[in-house]
Amino acid sequence: MPGPEVPALEPLADGTGFRVRVRCGKARNRYRIPSTDRDFAERRAAVLIELGIALGKAPPDLAKSWLEQAGEADGPGLKRIQAAVAKLAASAVAVKRKEESPRTAWTVQELGEAWTQNKLAKAFPDQIHVRKSADDDEIRLEKHVYPLVGSKRVKDLTVDDCERVMRKLPAALAINTRRNVGLTLGRLLTLAVYPLKIITVSPFPKGLLPRAKKGAGKALADYRPDDDARLLACTAVPLSYRLLWGFLAREGMRSSEAIQLRWGDVDLDDGSVVLDENKSDDPRSWALDPAVVRALDAFKPDGAEPSDRVFVEANGGEHNRHALAKTLREHLKLAGLEEGGRAKLFEHSKTRLQVRAHDLRAAFVTTALANGKTETWVADRTGHKSHSMIKRYTRTARTAGDLKRGNWTALDVALGLAKPSKLSQKARRRRGSAGTATGTE
Repeated sequence: MPGPEVPALEPLADGTGFRVRVRCGKARNRYRIPSTDRDFAERRAAVLIELGIALGKAPPDLAKSWLEQAGEADGPGLKRIQAAVAKLAASAVAVKRKEESPRTAWTVQELGEAWTQNKLAKAFPDQIHVRKSADDDEIRLEKHVYPLVGSKRVKDLTVDDCERVMRKLPAALAINTRRNVGLTLGRLLTLAVYPLKIITVSPFPKGLLPRAKKGAGKALADYRPDDDARLLACTAVPLSYRLLWGFLAREGMRSSEAIQLRWGDVDLDDGSVVLDENKSDDPRSWALDPAVVRALDAFKPDGAEPSDRVFVEANGGEHNRHALAKTLREHLKLAGLEEGGRAKLFEHSKTRLQVRAHDLRAAFVTTALANGKTETWVADRTGHKSHSMIKRYTRTARTAGDLKRGNWTALDVALGLAKPSKLSQKARRRRGSAGTATGTE
């Protein structure tokens, strides 16, 4: 039976031999035969074609390597290659291939969920940290990224896809919000490069990120002690929420920190709180306002365990962090502030933000500074790490001081919980000699 037909040899440009095109599986490549003897070159070309047929199902990189070696090998070397190929073709040996990680087939949404659920932090603890803002990242991805490219494989994502995500962002979004969406997507694709090694280069170019504009910030809602007093006195608002709103305004915690607070973090005998886990990874503790201690003491359920949350829904369920801003506005309306001359709290425009739960923390700083507290005292409670971060509140604080807006009403009084304390006599004596922390007692 005649062998396969030998195609025409192509002389090498440098005159040192020939080359021949060989089909191997779906690939067709040219291989060098370094001999000026045409008869020898034709015989070697026939061997290469036979090897190409035998290697049709072999890994492409392995087949190409053997064909390159066979084109230039001497007699004994060629026999060794032919024997190895024969064994492979007869399935006498198994060719080991590096198994691809299942992550290489991940979609953008699968990658994003693994990141926001901190699965990647567990798999790569030295390269990826647990996300303190995972909830925020998840919301940005779910609202602005997944609907457009969530089902697309990460390795198929292009610059055009990233541009489409940024172009489709609602025009009404603040510049910082647009930047945060871009930063989140960019960070996700950077992780896909390393340590995940799904892609070699991120398709999100730096120039795609919107530029932050100096002075582009919006005016924040001005939450005042009088607003707080009206809200906390409104019995139409569940007590569990009134306690939370009052606590945030008097202690300066982030709302995310407060709803994670457990009774084991609060020492009602000593009147202190310990916050080991927080957004800035900077554990802190401080003396609570005595009226806050009394309110917590009156509110604490009998038999509460140290692991139980301090602030929960009336039915015992956990607060939804992402609904707190909306809930606060609803409660302020119940208390009559929208119709009672404080409609500014609910104004939302290109230049102003409506009131949010985070504004209670800002109100804490403003009111503390207006009533003579030092930046150090404020920073101990808020976790602010620089003078510049607190300085942003000084102008509003001066205004509040000039207008004599006063201080927060004692929390237990504002909530109608004032009653003889259950604290030990030793704790009461200690607190009485130390004085109040915020002047609300």
